Amino acid sequence: MRKALFYVLSIALLSLYTLPSRAQDLTDLQGIQYKLDGALGQAFEKGSSAQLDSIITTLRKLQPQNNIVKQWLAYGLMNKSVYLLQTHSPEVSAVLKEGIALLEGMEKKNSEDYALLGCLQSLSTATLQGMQAGMMAGKATENATKARQLDSTNLRAWYVLGSLDFYTPAMYGGGKKAEEYLLKGLACKDQPIRNPYFPSWGRDRIYMLLIEISLKDDNKEQAAMLLQQAKKLFPHNPIWGKYEEKAR
Repeated sequence: MRKALFYVLSIALLSLYTLPSRAQDLTDLQGIQYKLDGALGQAFEKGSSAQLDSIITTLRKLQPQNNIVKQWLAYGLMNKSVYLLQTHSPEVSAVLKEGIALLEGMEKKNSEDYALLGCLQSLSTATLQGMQAGMMAGKATENATKARQLDSTNLRAWYVLGSLDFYTPAMYGGGKKAEEYLLKGLACKDQPIRNPYFPSWGRDRIYMLLIEISLKDDNKEQAAMLLQQAKKLFPHNPIWGKYEEKAR
């Protein structure tokens, strides 16, 4: 009975994403999140987004009508925007706009699509000012909320909601629910059902923000505990080094 239920749920999830039909498309999507994250790391290490650009180009050539391809293309654009924001490149605005437009134009969006859209819109606020930034943050919150409503076990929905509250200044009501949202995300599985084509990102980012909150509250004991958990799960993430001294 359990195997039958697992099979039905797997088929249902696959239908939500409308996977590509060509075998080559499936080959290109194998390990796509690992490839895109690795390419982002390479970009920071080498000071060039060439590898990331190459994967993005490949994704653009795949069947554009498939939501899963659009989602990974948008994720690739999100990774590129993270690199461009750190390097203060003027190109970042156009990259974010492309990713946002791609997801906004997608029909039958699911929880993952809304969460990723909210994340891109959240990043976009860094390129905007005043009322425009506020309006974009509002859109990001709205889409992250939709993601949570469609699937309350979606780790990425909670991450985006938590990060939005974390980065919202206290004078605008921010910082009140970030820890609550992030802890709810941490309690979720990376994926509702394990599948190599579906996203599983976000847990390391949740840990990062929770560590930041703990340090801000001068709770070094909690920060140290979270840091050890994060290092155990993501031993190759270089971000943990910046917290070693602070969490002692």
